[in-house]
Amino acid sequence: MNTPEIFNINLPMPLSHIDLGPTMLEFANISQPSNYEGRSPISIALGKLPAHPYVISETPRNIPEPTFFAWALTKDNWRLIYDKVGGCWQLYDLDKDAKEQVNLVDIETAKLNELKALLAEYLNEQAIKYNYSRWKSLKCMTKKKPKRFRKMAR
Repeated sequence: MNTPEIFNINLPMPLSHIDLGPTMLEFANISQPSNYEGRSPISIALGKLPAHPYVISETPRNIPEPTFFAWALTKDNWRLIYDKVGGCWQLYDLDKDAKEQVNLVDIETAKLNELKALLAEYLNEQAIKYNYSRWKSLKCMTKKKPKRFRKMAR
């Protein structure tokens, strides 16, 4: 059985789980709702949509207590990780260090600041969304409305 050509797409950028819904809808030939943030990699590969400028991952730091969050921002070959509870930053060059063994936070300060600014912008955008459940978790943790992340400490 031959694989359709569309399954052999190699995109040079990361994709996100938010892209799964639009991808399945495109395969089913169903229009994507306007409020979906995801983008089908098929449409990206065919030039119908631009690729994401970066991908955000968020995860509970400690699964039994989901109010402890960490975020990762992946852009090009770089990954920035921020642990909210520990106030810890990690920066990796994925081309040279795919297993994320060497933290470049103290060496690549320009890249660190660039990616911090993108993460702060993303978190600020999410903070104003009405039903963003992760911010509700953070509200529980801080017992007050979440602060804006304009100045993210090191």
